[in-house]
Amino acid sequence: MAHPNIKDLLERRKQSTATYTPFPLISEITASGEEAVVFRNPCGHSRHEIPGLVSLDHLLGGFTEVMVVHHTDCGTLHFKNEQIKDVLVARGAVQTEVEGMYFGGIDDLEQSVKDDVAILKNSHLMRPELKEQIRGFVFDIQTGKLSEVDL
Repeated sequence: MAHPNIKDLLERRKQSTATYTPFPLISEITASGEEAVVFRNPCGHSRHEIPGLVSLDHLLGGFTEVMVVHHTDCGTLHFKNEQIKDVLVARGAVQTEVEGMYFGGIDDLEQSVKDDVAILKNSHLMRPELKEQIRGFVFDIQTGKLSEVDL
C-alpha cells in the first residue's frame, strides 16, 4: 500500500471539513471543568509530556487524575532501541552521539506503562496530590478493552 502524500492528505482534509467537530477551546474546558485533556505523542511515553502536563494542570485549575494509556500493536513494539541506533550509525552518526538516546522501543507493554507511571510519580514537577492519582492502562485496539495495570 502506498503512503499518502501531502496533496492526498490535503484533499481528504477538504472532504472531512463538512463533518468536522472541533475540540473544546481552553476557555470552554476551564468553564465546564468536565472535559478530559488528552496528550498523544509518538511512542506514547510520559517523559516528554511532563512540561505540557504541568502547564495545563496549572492553566486549567488542577487536574484530579492522570491516566497513562498505551495500546496494543503500537509501532514501538515493532522495533528495538538498538536497531534505531545501528541505523543511525550506519548513516554516519557518531556512536557516542546516539548511545545515550532513547527512541521509545517497547519490549513489554505493561512494563512500559509501569515505567511511564513511575516517571510521572517521581517527577519533582508534579503536584504531590496528583501523583497519588496516576494510574496506568493498556488499551487493546482489537477488542476495545481498557485494562488497568497493577502498579
